Amino acid sequence: MKETKHSLGDLPLNNIFFLIVLFFFVVSCSQNDETQRIKDYFADTYHYTIKPNQMIIILSDNGCYHCNRTFSENEIKYIRNKKVIFLITADENHLDLSHYLNKENVFFDDKKILSDYGIDDNSGFIEIKNNKIDTIVHIQYDKVLDQITFLDKTINNL
Repeated sequence: MKETKHSLGDLPLNNIFFLIVLFFFVVSCSQNDETQRIKDYFADTYHYTIKPNQMIIILSDNGCYHCNRTFSENEIKYIRNKKVIFLITADENHLDLSHYLNKENVFFDDKKILSDYGIDDNSGFIEIKNNKIDTIVHIQYDKVLDQITFLDKTINNL
């Protein structure tokens, strides 16, 4: 009886399956590592525990000044939303932070230690869903309005 080999190119299907599983395992591990770094950052720095479903909005002065300002001004509307926390690494010389002062869900990184935890210090947002990072978006010049719209929809579905 002749043995039939199922393959894709020269790779047997069982090797392809193994590579696919390995890829998703590596992606999952790196995502879990990043989630843990974010949780550690907030626990170590602010004694705050990230909730299982939460949005973290980062306001930075790195990158495009206009984008950061537009993003910051738009996100003020979420200042009272309990599922949203703000992490501000920008200083008041670059952004108007007056609306964010003395708010329970706003954290200031005056010492700029966010990068010490391997987390990018750029304006954007991180969605935590089911205790894991679901989405990370860094605000980009050519996409800022689309990204704000996406964030609005995501927060409304939290």
